[in-house]
Amino acid sequence: MNENMNGMSAGNTADKTYANTKYKDTFFRYLFKEKSGMLELYNALFDDCLTDESEIEDCTIEDVFTRQMKNDLAFRVRKKRVIVLTEHQSTLNENMPLRFLMYLGRTYNQMMTTNAVYKERRIELDAPEFVVFYNGDRNQKEYWEMHLSDAFPEGVKVNIDLRVRVYNINYGKNSKLLQQTKLLSGYSYFVDKIKHLCKNGSELKEAIDTAVRECIKEGVLTDQLTYLGSEVMGMFATEFDMDEAVKVWKEEAREEGLEEGREEGRKQGIREGRLEGQSEGRLGIIKNYLENGGTVEQARELLKATEEEIQKVTKEM
Repeated sequence: MNENMNGMSAGNTADKTYANTKYKDTFFRYLFKEKSGMLELYNALFDDCLTDESEIEDCTIEDVFTRQMKNDLAFRVRKKRVIVLTEHQSTLNENMPLRFLMYLGRTYNQMMTTNAVYKERRIELDAPEFVVFYNGDRNQKEYWEMHLSDAFPEGVKVNIDLRVRVYNINYGKNSKLLQQTKLLSGYSYFVDKIKHLCKNGSELKEAIDTAVRECIKEGVLTDQLTYLGSEVMGMFATEFDMDEAVKVWKEEAREEGLEEGREEGRKQGIREGRLEGQSEGRLGIIKNYLENGGTVEQARELLKATEEEIQKVTKEM
Protein backbone atom coordinates (compact mmCIF):
# COMPACT_ATOMS: atom_id res chain seq x y z
CA MET A 1 0.00 0.00 0.00
CA ASN A 2 1.35 3.39 -0.93
CA GLU A 3 1.67 5.88 1.91
CA ASN A 4 -0.77 8.43 0.56
CA MET A 5 -2.92 8.64 3.68
CA ASN A 6 -1.62 10.37 6.78
CA GLY A 7 -0.47 7.73 9.20
CA MET A 8 -1.00 4.87 6.77
CA SER A 9 1.58 2.63 5.21
CA ALA A 10 2.16 -0.64 3.43
CA GLY A 11 3.57 -2.27 6.51
CA ASN A 12 0.48 -4.28 7.43
CA THR A 13 -1.64 -5.00 4.37
CA ALA A 14 -4.01 -7.77 3.42
CA ASP A 15 -1.59 -8.88 0.69
CA LYS A 16 0.49 -10.71 3.30
CA THR A 17 -2.42 -13.00 4.10
CA TYR A 18 -2.21 -14.64 0.66
CA ALA A 19 0.64 -16.75 2.09
CA ASN A 20 -1.87 -18.41 4.40
CA THR A 21 -2.77 -21.51 2.42
CA LYS A 22 -5.32 -22.60 5.02
CA TYR A 23 -7.66 -19.79 4.05
CA LYS A 24 -10.44 -21.19 1.91
CA ASP A 25 -11.99 -18.88 -0.66
CA THR A 26 -15.67 -18.89 -1.37
CA PHE A 27 -16.56 -19.04 -5.05
CA PHE A 28 -17.89 -15.47 -4.86
CA ARG A 29 -14.65 -14.23 -3.32
CA TYR A 30 -12.61 -16.14 -5.89
CA LEU A 31 -14.37 -14.45 -8.79
CA PHE A 32 -13.53 -10.96 -7.57
CA LYS A 33 -10.13 -11.47 -5.94
CA GLU A 34 -8.24 -9.98 -8.90
CA LYS A 35 -8.00 -6.20 -9.26
CA SER A 36 -9.78 -6.38 -12.60
CA GLY A 37 -12.81 -7.94 -10.90
CA MET A 38 -12.82 -5.37 -8.12
CA LEU A 39 -12.59 -2.54 -10.64
CA GLU A 40 -15.48 -4.02 -12.63
CA LEU A 41 -17.54 -4.30 -9.45
CA TYR A 42 -16.77 -0.75 -8.37
CA ASN A 43 -17.75 0.70 -11.75
CA ALA A 44 -21.04 -1.22 -11.71
CA LEU A 45 -21.95 -0.22 -8.16
CA PHE A 46 -21.09 3.44 -8.50
CA ASP A 47 -21.80 3.96 -12.19
CA ASP A 48 -18.20 4.96 -12.87
CA CYS A 49 -15.78 4.19 -15.67
CA LEU A 50 -12.35 3.83 -14.07
CA THR A 51 -9.86 1.82 -16.13
CA ASP A 52 -6.63 1.94 -14.12
CA GLU A 53 -6.30 -1.24 -12.06
CA SER A 54 -3.38 0.26 -10.13
CA GLU A 55 -5.96 2.44 -8.35
CA ILE A 56 -7.40 -0.69 -6.76
CA GLU A 57 -6.01 -2.17 -3.57
CA ASP A 58 -7.26 -5.32 -1.88
CA CYS A 59 -7.83 -4.87 1.84
CA THR A 60 -9.97 -7.93 2.58
CA ILE A 61 -9.69 -9.35 6.08
CA GLU A 62 -8.58 -12.97 5.65
CA ASP A 63 -7.22 -14.02 9.02
CA VAL A 64 -8.27 -17.64 9.44
CA PHE A 65 -7.41 -17.55 13.14
CA THR A 66 -10.11 -14.93 13.74
CA ARG A 67 -12.60 -16.53 11.38
CA GLN A 68 -15.55 -14.74 12.93
CA MET A 69 -14.03 -11.43 11.79
CA LYS A 70 -13.31 -12.47 8.18
CA ASN A 71 -15.19 -10.61 5.47
CA ASP A 72 -15.75 -11.61 1.86
CA LEU A 73 -14.25 -8.76 -0.11
CA ALA A 74 -12.96 -5.28 0.62
CA PHE A 75 -10.98 -3.00 -1.64
CA ARG A 76 -9.75 0.54 -1.72
CA VAL A 77 -10.06 2.90 -4.69
CA ARG A 78 -7.18 5.32 -4.16
CA LYS A 79 -8.24 7.98 -6.64
CA LYS A 80 -11.75 8.16 -5.19
CA ARG A 81 -10.62 7.89 -1.55
CA VAL A 82 -13.20 5.15 -1.01
CA ILE A 83 -13.11 1.76 0.72
CA VAL A 84 -15.76 -0.69 -0.46
CA LEU A 85 -16.62 -3.49 1.96
CA THR A 86 -18.83 -6.22 0.51
CA GLU A 87 -20.36 -9.42 1.74
CA HIS A 88 -22.13 -12.24 -0.06
CA GLN A 89 -25.18 -13.63 1.75
CA SER A 90 -27.31 -16.66 0.98
CA THR A 91 -29.32 -16.30 4.20
CA LEU A 92 -30.65 -13.07 5.64
CA ASN A 93 -28.64 -11.58 8.50
CA GLU A 94 -29.99 -8.45 10.17
CA ASN A 95 -26.69 -7.93 12.01
CA MET A 96 -24.76 -6.92 8.91
CA PRO A 97 -24.48 -3.23 9.94
CA LEU A 98 -22.81 -4.30 13.18
CA ARG A 99 -20.56 -6.76 11.42
CA PHE A 100 -19.52 -4.11 8.89
CA LEU A 101 -18.72 -1.73 11.75
CA MET A 102 -16.39 -4.36 13.17
CA TYR A 103 -14.85 -5.06 9.75
CA LEU A 104 -14.28 -1.35 9.18
CA GLY A 105 -12.38 -0.98 12.44
CA ARG A 106 -10.08 -3.84 11.54
CA THR A 107 -9.68 -2.56 7.99
CA TYR A 108 -8.60 0.90 9.15
CA ASN A 109 -6.32 -0.69 11.73
CA GLN A 110 -4.48 -2.86 9.21
CA MET A 111 -3.96 0.17 6.97
CA MET A 112 -2.32 2.32 9.63
CA THR A 113 1.22 2.54 10.89
CA THR A 114 1.85 1.49 14.47
CA ASN A 115 0.43 3.94 17.04
CA ALA A 116 -0.76 6.27 14.25
CA VAL A 117 -3.93 7.14 16.14
CA TYR A 118 -1.88 8.58 19.03
CA LYS A 119 -0.17 11.17 16.86
CA GLU A 120 -1.41 14.75 17.05
CA ARG A 121 -1.99 15.22 13.34
CA ARG A 122 -5.41 14.11 12.16
CA ILE A 123 -5.52 10.97 10.03
CA GLU A 124 -7.40 11.42 6.78
CA LEU A 125 -9.65 8.45 6.18
CA ASP A 126 -11.06 6.98 3.01
CA ALA A 127 -14.87 6.98 3.02
CA PRO A 128 -16.43 3.53 3.55
CA GLU A 129 -19.21 2.00 1.49
CA PHE A 130 -21.02 -1.13 2.65
CA VAL A 131 -22.67 -3.55 0.22
CA VAL A 132 -24.34 -6.94 0.61
CA PHE A 133 -25.01 -9.17 -2.38
CA TYR A 134 -27.93 -11.41 -1.49
CA ASN A 135 -28.98 -14.49 -3.44
CA GLY A 136 -31.06 -16.40 -0.95
CA ASP A 137 -34.75 -17.14 -1.44
CA ARG A 138 -36.38 -15.52 1.58
CA ASN A 139 -36.66 -11.98 0.24
CA GLN A 140 -37.67 -11.09 -3.30
CA LYS A 141 -37.15 -7.34 -3.14
CA GLU A 142 -34.49 -6.10 -5.56
CA TYR A 143 -32.93 -3.58 -3.19
CA TRP A 144 -33.20 -2.52 0.42
CA GLU A 145 -31.10 -0.94 3.14
CA MET A 146 -30.12 -1.84 6.67
CA HIS A 147 -29.03 0.69 9.27
CA LEU A 148 -26.98 0.30 12.42
CA SER A 149 -29.29 2.77 14.16
CA ASP A 150 -32.14 0.23 13.87
CA ALA A 151 -30.28 -2.05 16.28
CA PHE A 152 -30.70 0.38 19.19
CA PRO A 153 -33.82 0.35 21.39
CA GLU A 154 -36.66 2.46 20.10
CA GLY A 155 -36.63 5.96 21.52
CA VAL A 156 -32.93 5.89 22.41
CA LYS A 157 -31.00 8.77 20.86
CA VAL A 158 -27.84 7.54 19.16
CA ASN A 159 -24.88 9.40 17.69
CA ILE A 160 -23.80 6.78 15.19
CA ASP A 161 -25.28 5.16 12.12
CA LEU A 162 -24.07 3.00 9.25
CA ARG A 163 -25.97 2.25 6.04
CA VAL A 164 -25.70 -1.08 4.28
CA ARG A 165 -26.98 -1.35 0.72
CA VAL A 166 -28.41 -4.77 -0.10
CA TYR A 167 -28.75 -5.94 -3.70
CA ASN A 168 -30.71 -9.04 -4.63
CA ILE A 169 -28.55 -10.77 -7.25
CA ASN A 170 -30.83 -13.70 -7.94
CA TYR A 171 -31.06 -14.27 -11.67
CA GLY A 172 -33.64 -11.88 -13.12
CA LYS A 173 -33.21 -9.29 -10.35
CA ASN A 174 -31.26 -6.01 -10.61
CA SER A 175 -30.70 -6.56 -14.32
CA LYS A 176 -29.02 -3.18 -14.80
CA LEU A 177 -26.39 -3.90 -12.15
CA LEU A 178 -25.78 -7.43 -13.39
CA GLN A 179 -25.45 -6.31 -16.99
CA GLN A 180 -22.62 -3.98 -15.96
CA THR A 181 -20.45 -6.78 -14.59
CA LYS A 182 -19.98 -10.09 -16.40
CA LEU A 183 -18.61 -11.77 -13.30
CA LEU A 184 -21.63 -10.92 -11.14
CA SER A 185 -24.04 -11.77 -13.94
CA GLY A 186 -22.26 -15.08 -14.55
CA TYR A 187 -22.30 -15.90 -10.84
CA SER A 188 -26.05 -15.20 -10.67
CA TYR A 189 -26.69 -17.40 -13.70
CA PHE A 190 -24.52 -20.24 -12.36
CA VAL A 191 -26.26 -20.27 -8.97
CA ASP A 192 -29.67 -20.13 -10.65
CA LYS A 193 -28.81 -23.26 -12.62
CA ILE A 194 -27.87 -25.08 -9.43
CA LYS A 195 -31.12 -24.03 -7.74
CA HIS A 196 -33.18 -25.12 -10.73
CA LEU A 197 -31.50 -28.53 -10.84
CA CYS A 198 -31.94 -29.07 -7.10
CA LYS A 199 -35.61 -28.10 -7.30
CA ASN A 200 -36.03 -30.75 -9.99
CA GLY A 201 -34.59 -33.55 -7.89
CA SER A 202 -30.84 -33.46 -8.46
CA GLU A 203 -28.52 -33.99 -5.53
CA LEU A 204 -26.36 -30.96 -4.78
CA LYS A 205 -23.08 -32.41 -6.09
CA GLU A 206 -24.75 -33.60 -9.28
CA ALA A 207 -26.39 -30.18 -9.70
CA ILE A 208 -23.08 -28.33 -9.32
CA ASP A 209 -21.28 -30.69 -11.73
CA THR A 210 -24.03 -30.24 -14.31
CA ALA A 211 -24.11 -26.46 -13.86
CA VAL A 212 -20.34 -26.27 -14.31
CA ARG A 213 -20.45 -28.23 -17.56
CA GLU A 214 -23.39 -26.29 -18.96
CA CYS A 215 -21.96 -22.88 -18.08
CA ILE A 216 -18.62 -23.74 -19.68
CA LYS A 217 -20.46 -24.92 -22.79
CA GLU A 218 -22.51 -21.69 -22.87
CA GLY A 219 -19.48 -19.45 -22.35
CA VAL A 220 -20.45 -18.34 -18.83
CA LEU A 221 -17.51 -18.01 -16.39
CA THR A 222 -15.64 -20.37 -18.72
CA ASP A 223 -12.11 -19.52 -17.58
CA GLN A 224 -12.93 -19.62 -13.87
CA LEU A 225 -14.96 -22.83 -13.94
CA THR A 226 -12.49 -24.62 -16.23
CA TYR A 227 -9.58 -23.70 -13.96
CA LEU A 228 -11.32 -24.65 -10.72
CA GLY A 229 -12.89 -27.90 -11.87
CA SER A 230 -14.02 -30.04 -8.95
CA GLU A 231 -12.91 -27.41 -6.43
CA VAL A 232 -16.11 -25.48 -7.13
CA MET A 233 -18.03 -27.89 -4.90
CA GLY A 234 -15.91 -27.13 -1.85
CA MET A 235 -15.84 -23.40 -2.54
CA PHE A 236 -19.57 -23.25 -3.09
CA ALA A 237 -20.19 -25.06 0.18
CA THR A 238 -18.22 -22.48 2.18
CA GLU A 239 -20.51 -19.62 1.21
CA PHE A 240 -23.89 -21.32 1.55
CA ASP A 241 -25.67 -22.81 4.51
CA MET A 242 -26.24 -25.84 2.32
CA ASP A 243 -28.81 -27.53 4.50
CA GLU A 244 -30.86 -24.34 4.62
CA ALA A 245 -30.35 -23.54 0.94
CA VAL A 246 -31.35 -26.97 -0.34
CA LYS A 247 -34.31 -27.02 2.05
CA VAL A 248 -35.53 -23.69 0.66
CA TRP A 249 -35.04 -24.79 -2.95
CA LYS A 250 -37.05 -27.97 -2.36
CA GLU A 251 -39.75 -26.04 -0.50
CA GLU A 252 -40.03 -23.73 -3.48
CA ALA A 253 -40.37 -26.69 -5.82
CA ARG A 254 -43.17 -28.15 -3.66
CA GLU A 255 -44.92 -24.78 -3.48
CA GLU A 256 -44.70 -24.36 -7.26
CA GLY A 257 -46.13 -27.85 -7.75
CA LEU A 258 -48.85 -27.13 -5.21
CA GLU A 259 -49.83 -23.90 -6.95
CA GLU A 260 -49.89 -25.64 -10.33
CA GLY A 261 -52.06 -28.34 -8.83
CA ARG A 262 -54.47 -25.82 -7.38
CA GLU A 263 -54.77 -24.03 -10.70
CA GLU A 264 -55.31 -27.25 -12.62
CA GLY A 265 -57.89 -28.39 -10.09
CA ARG A 266 -59.69 -25.08 -10.39
CA LYS A 267 -59.76 -25.33 -14.17
CA GLN A 268 -60.96 -28.92 -14.01
CA GLY A 269 -63.73 -27.94 -11.63
CA ILE A 270 -64.81 -25.16 -13.96
CA ARG A 271 -64.75 -27.49 -16.98
CA GLU A 272 -66.98 -29.95 -15.16
CA GLY A 273 -69.35 -27.21 -14.06
CA ARG A 274 -68.60 -27.65 -10.39
CA LEU A 275 -67.71 -25.04 -7.83
CA GLU A 276 -64.04 -24.73 -6.89
CA GLY A 277 -63.30 -26.58 -3.69
CA GLN A 278 -65.77 -29.45 -4.19
CA SER A 279 -64.54 -33.02 -3.98
CA GLU A 280 -63.72 -33.46 -7.67
CA GLY A 281 -61.77 -30.19 -7.70
CA ARG A 282 -59.70 -31.40 -4.75
CA LEU A 283 -58.95 -34.64 -6.55
CA GLY A 284 -57.67 -32.63 -9.52
CA ILE A 285 -55.39 -30.66 -7.23
CA ILE A 286 -54.01 -33.81 -5.59
CA LYS A 287 -53.58 -35.59 -8.92
CA ASN A 288 -51.74 -32.69 -10.51
CA TYR A 289 -49.55 -32.30 -7.45
CA LEU A 290 -48.49 -35.96 -7.54
CA GLU A 291 -47.92 -35.84 -11.30
CA ASN A 292 -45.60 -32.86 -10.84
CA GLY A 293 -43.23 -34.64 -8.48
CA GLY A 294 -44.98 -34.40 -5.14
CA THR A 295 -45.04 -37.46 -2.92
CA VAL A 296 -48.02 -39.08 -1.25
CA GLU A 297 -46.66 -38.08 2.16
CA GLN A 298 -46.35 -34.47 1.04
CA ALA A 299 -49.90 -34.57 -0.33
CA ARG A 300 -51.12 -35.78 3.04
CA GLU A 301 -49.20 -33.06 4.86
CA LEU A 302 -49.53 -30.06 2.54
CA LEU A 303 -52.90 -30.75 0.88
CA LYS A 304 -54.47 -32.51 3.85
CA ALA A 305 -55.39 -35.29 1.45
CA THR A 306 -57.36 -38.19 2.96
CA GLU A 307 -56.56 -41.84 2.33
CA GLU A 308 -59.76 -42.14 0.29
CA GLU A 309 -58.76 -39.20 -1.92
CA ILE A 310 -55.25 -40.55 -2.44
CA GLN A 311 -56.58 -44.01 -3.38
CA LYS A 312 -58.99 -42.49 -5.91
CA VAL A 313 -56.27 -40.39 -7.50
CA THR A 314 -53.61 -43.10 -7.67
CA LYS A 315 -56.06 -45.49 -9.34
CA GLU A 316 -56.54 -42.95 -12.14
CA MET A 317 -52.83 -42.32 -12.64
